[in-house]
Amino acid sequence: MPDSRRLRILDLVLFLVVLATAAGARVGYLISYADNATSEGPLLVQDPSPELDLPSGSSMRGQARITERDALAHNLKQDSWFGSLAPFAAQEEQTAHVAPGYFWLLAEFDKWLPDGDFYLRWFQCFLGTLTAGLYYLIARRAFPSLLVAVLAGLLAAIHPFWIVNTPAINDGVLATFLLASCLWLGIRGCQSEGALTSLVFGLALAALGLVRAALFPFAVVGLLWFLRQSRRSPAGWQVALLAVLGFVIGLAPWAMRNLQVFGDVFPIVDSTYYHLWIGNNPHATGGPLSEEDQRSALRLFSVEDLADPNLSQPARYRRLA
Repeated sequence: MPDSRRLRILDLVLFLVVLATAAGARVGYLISYADNATSEGPLLVQDPSPELDLPSGSSMRGQARITERDALAHNLKQDSWFGSLAPFAAQEEQTAHVAPGYFWLLAEFDKWLPDGDFYLRWFQCFLGTLTAGLYYLIARRAFPSLLVAVLAGLLAAIHPFWIVNTPAINDGVLATFLLASCLWLGIRGCQSEGALTSLVFGLALAALGLVRAALFPFAVVGLLWFLRQSRRSPAGWQVALLAVLGFVIGLAPWAMRNLQVFGDVFPIVDSTYYHLWIGNNPHATGGPLSEEDQRSALRLFSVEDLADPNLSQPARYRRLA
């Protein structure tokens, strides 16, 4: 990897060009196709949040359309607990079947702002713009060619999926931004050996896993790569220790909550076997299954009633192994 270099005036000008291109594309889409950031737009990149049929005792019962996303954000906002009607549950319960990061952010916007979704869409526009700039900086540090950095930044700025996903209320924009942040902080940390950069790198890896659980293995691999690269420097053990410390600090609150609620330890979510079963049961289609299809597939096996209230959520999903 090339040595760290200071950015010149030309580098900064091109960086601003990348940011302007990314911002223009996203702002234009929000205004023209997302009704000035008041809707999700005509196209969706990710599957919509599944709808729930909540029991009569739920505080959200009676609303026209209740999604898992709305239920989780509502419970966090109103009652400060992370719960919903999880798969195969008989009633709303404290859950860890999805990563909590994005739902916490959604709840905070709803709590402090009058129209949380509107401001969240503009915040995602800001994050998407920064993501393109980060890929420019990543390529500038990783490769000696300025042309490669400009192409990386501009391609990220005009990536159609990233633009279309800007007004959608899902974790895509935030996860993409955190992934770019981890890459940039990891490269910068290895080159500069800065204490603060290493600590923030560990925190960013933890945040990435807490926003999208499927990226948690990447976070672990990224941390191991950073530890290996740190061996090349006499003071590398210090920055490596700070990266590990940041990673542990970021994950500790969620891990402690899961230990208190479920009496069990797992990295981010307890639904690994559930998702493996979704992709491998006889009714699997390669995509999400409706609740009716899931229960129909369960009847083909001698599986006990998974809605048993005496069965903890982690134990429920382990039965699908």
